[in-house]
Amino acid sequence: MVPVLVRSARRAVAARRLLSSPPKMVSRFVLFYDYTPDVLEKRDPYRAGHLGLIKEFAAEGRVLSAGAFTDPVDGAMFVFTDREAADEFKAKDPYGPHVVAGSHVREWTTVDLD
Repeated sequence: MVPVLVRSARRAVAARRLLSSPPKMVSRFVLFYDYTPDVLEKRDPYRAGHLGLIKEFAAEGRVLSAGAFTDPVDGAMFVFTDREAADEFKAKDPYGPHVVAGSHVREWTTVDLD
C-alpha cells in the first residue's frame, strides 16, 4: 500500500504536468437543425430512417453525440468528427426535406481532456 503522502505528491506532480503543457485542441463539427413547427406530427414516417442513420454514423465513429432540443422541440444538434461526415449526414437524412426548415454546420474547437 502506498502511503498517503506519496500518493498526494504523485497527484501534485501529475497536476503540474497537466497545467504546464498546452492543452490539445480538437476540432469537431456541429450540425444544427431548425425544425418545422409541426415536426412532431410529420416526423413519424421518417423517424426510423433518421435514427438508423445516426446509429450507422455512430458505429463508424463519425458522430459523437446527437439529440433534439426540448421544450419546445424546435431543433436538433449533432456533433461529428469532421466536416465531410456532417455534410454527408445532412444530405442523407430522411428528415431533411420533410421536417427540417433550416440547418447549418459550425466548427467547434474543444479541449481534449484525456
